[in-house]
Amino acid sequence: MNQFIKSSFSTLGVGIFILLFAPKLVAAVSVSPLFGNHAIIQSGDNIPVWGTADEGEKVTVRFANQEATAVAIEGRWEVRFNGLKATISPCELTVVGSSNTVISTDILIGEVWLCSGQSNMVFNLGKVTPADQEEARSHPLLQLRNFNVKQAVSPLALKTVDGVWLIAEGNNLMGFTAVGYYFGRSIVETQHVAVGLISSYWGGSPAEAWTSDKALKSQPALEAIFVTHAKRIADFPKQMENYLKSKATYDEKLAEAKSAGNPLPTEPKAPRDPQSIFPNSPSLLYNGMLHPLIPVAMRGVIWYQGEANHQRSLEYQTLLPTMIADWRSDWGRGEFPFFMVQIAPFKGTNPLIREAQMKVCEKIKNTDLVCTLDVGEAEDIHPKNKRPVGERLALLARSKVYIEKVISSGPRFAKLKVSDNVATLSFNFTDGGLVATDAELKGFSVAGDNKTFVPAIAVIKGNKVEVSAAGILKPVAVRYAWESAPESSFSNGAGLPAFPFRTDDW
Repeated sequence: MNQFIKSSFSTLGVGIFILLFAPKLVAAVSVSPLFGNHAIIQSGDNIPVWGTADEGEKVTVRFANQEATAVAIEGRWEVRFNGLKATISPCELTVVGSSNTVISTDILIGEVWLCSGQSNMVFNLGKVTPADQEEARSHPLLQLRNFNVKQAVSPLALKTVDGVWLIAEGNNLMGFTAVGYYFGRSIVETQHVAVGLISSYWGGSPAEAWTSDKALKSQPALEAIFVTHAKRIADFPKQMENYLKSKATYDEKLAEAKSAGNPLPTEPKAPRDPQSIFPNSPSLLYNGMLHPLIPVAMRGVIWYQGEANHQRSLEYQTLLPTMIADWRSDWGRGEFPFFMVQIAPFKGTNPLIREAQMKVCEKIKNTDLVCTLDVGEAEDIHPKNKRPVGERLALLARSKVYIEKVISSGPRFAKLKVSDNVATLSFNFTDGGLVATDAELKGFSVAGDNKTFVPAIAVIKGNKVEVSAAGILKPVAVRYAWESAPESSFSNGAGLPAFPFRTDDW
């Protein structure tokens, strides 16, 4: 027994000696995946690169013939580079710590754009028509790359992001956001610069999910978002109770159907607990998929979202500007460009959401909008023709960011003048004149003092449209394409469709 005790104490002493005098285990220095192999890094000044390391560790970073050092604080290090010039010649980024070195290869310096929103931005090249897929495969672009942010929701703002950079070639292409691909391809081909797409999106997500809790609560007009969310939480127990009853009934009918060889009943769907990690909840996508990207240097944002908010269009006029200001404040890179896609025609869509999007663009600096009236599908909320959408977003960037002389917008209503029984409409962005896209202009309606709209006859006269209707002796207001799924009936000479509008505010 004494020998056993002696042996045990001897072993314990050795263990204590090892713990006290053995070399400290050092965590390996790492670099954020945003700066991994095949990355595109934004050109210009004050360009951050970051990663993780042990507290207090000194990290040296070499890139583009520059060297910078940093000390890790709370497990994170960050350096900044200046004077990064665009290049399609591959570079290496080297990160040196005390115990290891990380090297990222095939990095290009160019233009970085964030692609965000809901399912129409998620919609990838694997879902476009076979002809469009084949056309994309025939145009591999080594200078166009995509970083897909791994889907994540979180009640707290995350600091790390997961994803990899993929080059626009071969099978990689089918995973690219289609809108982002056509946008990026146009920028690569016209500006002769590498383009990196950072794709952070989630199908069916409302704008409040992409906005920080602090920003949402700063706006009294957005209080209803939290009231609605609280009601979901309160209603959940009853919904679950009803579901369990339906499930029990379903199980009985299922057994009976199987026994009798009859068609199987439809299984009820369990309700989603709003207190769980749910992507439609306020701020959870901001926390999980946007905050981890800050402060990556980028040129701007392309945004395709609104379907999930279409029944709250008045609220959207506050919500979307709040979200844009929130992102710009977090990035601290000024009023970077924020270009949006106006919601495409689809049955059941409230036309007021398109007006809300236009009003946001008119109110918020360095934002703009592309029209999709001519590429929607009334029976499909996910129209497959994404090429014009991406290319029109690129026209905005080419015109407003890269200062290229291109026509970037379709006609936008400017002024109404009434003479007798004819309403004459003037437009901005009539480059090349107004052009009817069918035998006659469709989608116009007119109202008198009684505020009752009736279908109207519309005729192009130069750069204006004259509208009239039998029985309307004194037109007061005109609307165009003011429906859920309207048809596009005229454009400018550049082929860009006119935006929907109304002259009233009824």
